[in-house]
Amino acid sequence: MKHLIKDPMFARLVSWLQQIQRFLAPRQKTVIRWFLVVEIGMVLFGALVSYVVIIDPIRFAPLMSQAGGKLGQIAVLLFCLTLLPGIFNRLQWNTPLTAPVISLLTLFRRHVGILTFLTAAVHQLFNSIIPNFIYFGSILPTLPIPTFQLFGSLSWLILLPVWLTSNDTSQRLLGKKWKTLQRLTYIAIWFIFIHVSLQGKSLAIIIAITAILEVASWVVAKRRKSIEMRKAGDIL
Repeated sequence: MKHLIKDPMFARLVSWLQQIQRFLAPRQKTVIRWFLVVEIGMVLFGALVSYVVIIDPIRFAPLMSQAGGKLGQIAVLLFCLTLLPGIFNRLQWNTPLTAPVISLLTLFRRHVGILTFLTAAVHQLFNSIIPNFIYFGSILPTLPIPTFQLFGSLSWLILLPVWLTSNDTSQRLLGKKWKTLQRLTYIAIWFIFIHVSLQGKSLAIIIAITAILEVASWVVAKRRKSIEMRKAGDIL
């Protein structure tokens, strides 16, 4: 790391990230408004495309399928981003390079998570619900459900209560239970991994790395806490 810090390219990258952080952090409310615009836009996009495809499925269904695939990839990357602050904090990877990125992700983590869920919802709409409606006349999946689709739907359902409680009111009403509920994301990541892996997508590697780091970070954090408690006990 010391060698990298002396590298001019690395120094410029760090400086660029710090400038972005200094620019966006004081404008948190404005950035959140833009997140809201994108979130509403995602919902409207899903509704509009679905309407067009139902009217003319022969012409537009293939385009919807392609768009759904891309949205699925975006949702996976966004989901991994929501987990990075916790992973880096537990592993104490606070470097000049990661600090500004994690700081910004922490500031906007809730809305990144909301956008993740909505993007995944539109992905499921385009690649499962609308095709089922067009070809089988039902929004429910036909049996037998493909295994990859089953795990994708399960991961979405696991994240549903996380999305529904991603607000200050739910956090206040649920108290300590809110944090426990939000940790359903740690289960969802394994379902997402299976969903993507069964389709042979290269994104499975990114999810696997994120999932492994997630587990490792908890192990390291628990071990660190145990050592600190032991030391405190020795002092007493």
